[in-house]
Amino acid sequence: MIHKILHRLYMGIVTIGCTMLWTLSGCDNDTLDSFLQFSDDNLLLRAAGDTVVIDVTAGSGWKAESMADWCTVEEKQGEAEEKLIIRVSPSDDIYERGTAVKVTCGDNVIRLSVRQEPMVFEVTDGKKTLNFTKKVATDTLKIHTNMAWKVEIADTTGWLQVADTIGSGDAELVFTTTDNSQKKGRSTTIRLKYGVRTLKLTASQEGGIRVDGHIRKHYGEREPENGFNLIFLGDGFITDDLIAETGVFDKAVEEAYEALFAVEPYKTYKEYFNVWSVACESKERGAGSSDAGTSTPRNTVFQSYFNETYRIIGNHTTAFSYAAKILGMNDNILKTNSVVIVLVNDERYGGSTYWFIDPADASDVDYRAISYIPLNRDTQLPGGFTNIFLHEVGGHAIGKLGDEWSAEQLFTIEAKTLITNYKNNKLYCYNLGLPTNAAMVSNYPEFTWNFFQYVKGSIDSYSGVLKPADGGYGCISDTEKKAFVSHCEEESCMINNVPYFNVASRYAIVQWLLFRLNVYEYSPQGMTGLVNYFFEHDQYELPADYTVSDRPPLPMPAQVK
Repeated sequence: MIHKILHRLYMGIVTIGCTMLWTLSGCDNDTLDSFLQFSDDNLLLRAAGDTVVIDVTAGSGWKAESMADWCTVEEKQGEAEEKLIIRVSPSDDIYERGTAVKVTCGDNVIRLSVRQEPMVFEVTDGKKTLNFTKKVATDTLKIHTNMAWKVEIADTTGWLQVADTIGSGDAELVFTTTDNSQKKGRSTTIRLKYGVRTLKLTASQEGGIRVDGHIRKHYGEREPENGFNLIFLGDGFITDDLIAETGVFDKAVEEAYEALFAVEPYKTYKEYFNVWSVACESKERGAGSSDAGTSTPRNTVFQSYFNETYRIIGNHTTAFSYAAKILGMNDNILKTNSVVIVLVNDERYGGSTYWFIDPADASDVDYRAISYIPLNRDTQLPGGFTNIFLHEVGGHAIGKLGDEWSAEQLFTIEAKTLITNYKNNKLYCYNLGLPTNAAMVSNYPEFTWNFFQYVKGSIDSYSGVLKPADGGYGCISDTEKKAFVSHCEEESCMINNVPYFNVASRYAIVQWLLFRLNVYEYSPQGMTGLVNYFFEHDQYELPADYTVSDRPPLPMPAQVK
């Protein structure tokens, strides 16, 4: 009885103060039965999924309805004093999302604001792969999240285990492997599920032998999109050549990139690089041959073969598909800041690089390059595995350099137009000079290589090595047709594969590297800044005495379209 009297008294007070409380309570002056009041009317719920219970005070029966399918009302109607229960499902949005719950009491309609926190889920150290040695090993994955999560390992044989498989919020997930007694490595997919989303990572454990497609990162701390990627593949390597670390393939990869980073400018700028390898298993060792119409194929992954000009031809499409196996790699990265290197398990002299750009098409941005490098063991230049590698990969593939050697063939107008397009449109062949007259070939290097103009005194600094000479692109200048081509020093990797890049080549390499990685903007201002930076940091050491055999130079990069 006392409760009923107090309730009537309370309703009388509400009637008197109805106008003042209109915004807060939704009170209707004409109909006390339409009165509505909530214990909370501005709701912010957790991203992982949440439930809130609200006390409702109403003048009569009420109904509630959610305006979004991710927000539900448990009790859709109630009497004067009952509870409203609102639930939200886990968020799938990296932004805060909101909706309303419409509550109706008589003629009164109030919309309760319901907001949900944005979803957060990230691997804090940026890992995309877990790599384990063949012994028992552990690795930790740190996650930062406001969601509930679940860990699934695709391979259920038990060689990879994680202590915690479900949880919520920040966590350190410790993964442990068993000893891998198999010859071959093994890998699996880790799925981190949160809400309706899934993040996939790859876990790999080395074995005695790397399986086909096994990925290894040898050097570098950058993600594929932020570093210049050297991607090593192998052709003509059988199972026994793919022993992890000590096999022919892994040792060749290590030998190659260590030789590159021992030579300027790569020694100074190696922090910008990633070095990857993808194991490729062939049925036979070696490479095929094609000479004078006679073909001798080998059963290898990329069907590589030598032709009569020492060029190596292979299956580019298959090679790029192997390179794309690297987690985070995509077509844009392959076109912009990567090169693919196919090491050919054959000791013959040869090698070649392929460019995919169309120099005459200003809109073409396919900067892909692929080099085929044999494991040649000549003891004299221009041969030798690392010497060929420096020329083809360090020069042509990464630096986009043109050859500086020359034969008796005259430089043609067509060749001049091609090199001009490469230089002006694409920054390729930037080490080659294209003088406008014979006097400029040897007397005015600051005009032949106009980047010297940017830094006062740069010519004097290099006076001891600058000895501009006629020739390049396998040709000598044709004075009659005014087709001139030149290079800036007597010593050059782009002449005979000596482990030394001349100043014009070093600049061209650094220019390409820093523009492609957006360290400097490709603009007149960016060019000026880059040139100054180059001269401030440029270092070099002339090569020791060497002998050159009568091997012919390798051909210029072929254009692929």
